Amino acid sequence: NMNLQIRKATIEDAETLAKIGWQSFHETFADHPANDPKDMKIYMDEAFSVESINSYLADEKIVFFVAELEDEMVGYAMLILNSRESGISGEKP
Repeated sequence: NMNLQIRKATIEDAETLAKIGWQSFHETFADHPANDPKDMKIYMDEAFSVESINSYLADEKIVFFVAELEDEMVGYAMLILNSRESGISGEKP
């Protein structure tokens, strides 16, 4: 019986978050024909660096939740509070 736990991330999670973020982004977008491999690597190395993740974790407007299965991080969600993408309407989408 596997036990999935969800918790708020801490600064101690930065390195693992960076690794999982890099891997999942690569698996999702690397094979898309519009993505140049060199550009992808440059973006990913910056966006998923431990330094970038630490700055996100320090930002009060950004919240990470991590999913752990048997005490191993298997995924995460990053929420940006009070943000809105263009084209999204509604008072509090």
